[in-house]
Amino acid sequence: MKNHKQYPFGFQILIFALLLSAHSYLYATPIDMSIQSGSGWVTTTTPGSGSGWTDTGYDDSAWINAYAPYPNIYTPGAITLVGTSAEYMWHWDSTSIPNGTTGPYDAYFRYDFNLSLSMDSLPLVGQGFVAADDNFDFYVNGNLVLSSNPSINDINPAHFVDFSSFLQNGDNVLALVAQDTVGAYEWAFFDGIIRTTNVPEPGSLALFGLGVLGMFANRKKRKVN
Repeated sequence: MKNHKQYPFGFQILIFALLLSAHSYLYATPIDMSIQSGSGWVTTTTPGSGSGWTDTGYDDSAWINAYAPYPNIYTPGAITLVGTSAEYMWHWDSTSIPNGTTGPYDAYFRYDFNLSLSMDSLPLVGQGFVAADDNFDFYVNGNLVLSSNPSINDINPAHFVDFSSFLQNGDNVLALVAQDTVGAYEWAFFDGIIRTTNVPEPGSLALFGLGVLGMFANRKKRKVN
């Protein structure tokens, strides 16, 4: 009669934790979203009083699509990110073609999107680069995430921003207000991603740790015996 190999209890828990983590990754709906500045954003110069224009429930139906690519002596890659396909954008409501210097001093932008998250969704990462000529405030779902107010003669570079903690299930909105304080050129820029990461959820991590401890305890017991 053959003797069946007995696996220690800790090893069994360890295998179960790995299988649970794999199940979460295989069956959770992945998210891989690219958001870049361009005509997909809406814009205005008069958002109304208060901060409601940065929230998801705000009615932006009267706003117009941003003009992009907005003309500039620089390309987005030269002044912000090398290799980016994001475009400079600005508010322009005339039938004429802008020259990049005669637009309004202040421009407000919004980008709405939806995230369908469930209980087994993987962790979300939202990151990007924001820039404008000259000053800007960047919001996510009504929360001020980043402000920039460079010196008057400085070119505003692309600022890295991590807005993962501000994302939510359902409706989301990115909001940006930019101010051209010098009057030479005006533009706003954003290049970002929202995606899920392959990180085990806490229950799997707890089981994994328990399995390792169980194996260690079993090994120690065998040494004593």
